[in-house]
Amino acid sequence: MPANTQIVATLGWTDAPPDLACIPGDLNQLGLRLAQFLNVNSTTNELDTSSQNSIAQQALEQSAIALATAQQALAAQPNTRSSGATPIAIQPGDSTLAISWTPAMPDTNYIVLGCYYAPDSAIAAYYNWHVVDATQTVNGCTLRFDNTPTGSRFAWIVRSLTT
Repeated sequence: MPANTQIVATLGWTDAPPDLACIPGDLNQLGLRLAQFLNVNSTTNELDTSSQNSIAQQALEQSAIALATAQQALAAQPNTRSSGATPIAIQPGDSTLAISWTPAMPDTNYIVLGCYYAPDSAIAAYYNWHVVDATQTVNGCTLRFDNTPTGSRFAWIVRSLTT
């Protein structure tokens, strides 16, 4: 990993010509005269010997590492699709619903997660849903709803089980 660059600064002195060697009695002039003959010498010392340049090169190397790390993290996230922001209306009683999505999932090794939204006045009887066996494709599947109360809605998320 690149490290920072070390900058070493030293003061240098240039001898004054004989005609300027005499300093007037005014101390304000002393500083001006000294400034004419002092200079700052700086050298850059790479702490990271594998880098070919200074801080800019090391920043570029760091950003390349950060980009590669971000791309690896993104690739490790499972593919996810959803029904969108609004739950879908479900037919009351027993029914099926074909759901589909784009882009296609990488394979049929996924799970469908869902949530019922039903009115408060819905009957207390059991109602459920499941994926109909052998309907899973990379573009969709069919869901079966059992004993669904009137006015129910459903939202779903499909998530890949492989990364």
